[in-house]
Amino acid sequence: MPTLITGLHDSEVRWSKFKNSYMYNDTYYLRRTKFVIYQCATTAVGVCSGMAGQGIHKYNHTATYTESLSPTLSVTTTPIIAVLALNIASAGLIGTIFTPAIFFDLFWPERWEASRIQNAWKYAAATSSLLQLAAAVALTVVMGTGHVDITAGSDAEWELARAVWSDGLYNYDGGLVVATVVLSWIGAVFTVWSTVVMWMAYWHNNKYGPFNNHIAKRNESSGVVTEESELARTV
Repeated sequence: MPTLITGLHDSEVRWSKFKNSYMYNDTYYLRRTKFVIYQCATTAVGVCSGMAGQGIHKYNHTATYTESLSPTLSVTTTPIIAVLALNIASAGLIGTIFTPAIFFDLFWPERWEASRIQNAWKYAAATSSLLQLAAAVALTVVMGTGHVDITAGSDAEWELARAVWSDGLYNYDGGLVVATVVLSWIGAVFTVWSTVVMWMAYWHNNKYGPFNNHIAKRNESSGVVTEESELARTV
């Protein structure tokens, strides 16, 4: 079986690598950018996912309570719940991709990966970007045009049900949904940015190696070929 990845030494997993002096050094190409953008992406979609989950709970709870007021009352909130759930799923995918990427680049920045492993990372990141963009667009459309649909047996029942929805029947009336839309777009921007950075880093690493230009030139001029940088060894 061909080797898919090398350089994952257990000795490199050290708490000291979480120090800012190591984590955000300029030894490796796009290192600072990766850690900042990756974390912004995962944090934004993580918070968005939490708010989406709260929104789903709120819609379901309010709809259930409304329908309990009369057997002829029916409440439909399927569209908004569906797009909120889509944002949760997208956040899960993004976290599954970029959180491990942070740790791999933190502990083993000089690892070697076969092309199929690199492609798996890159295409998974691209897929997560498309999914998050789709989730943000869908949530924006449903938020801007959708509303809670109440079916009642009489006008009096409808007014009774309407009173339960104090935030309003239109989705944009709820501050929680609006905030979720904003975070969804922020997450989409950082996820696309993270994907671009990942692709750029792989292109550079395959052509020039993992080091930043000034480190690579220093190693080349001194004839040094190391598996990890001097800074990494001193951490």
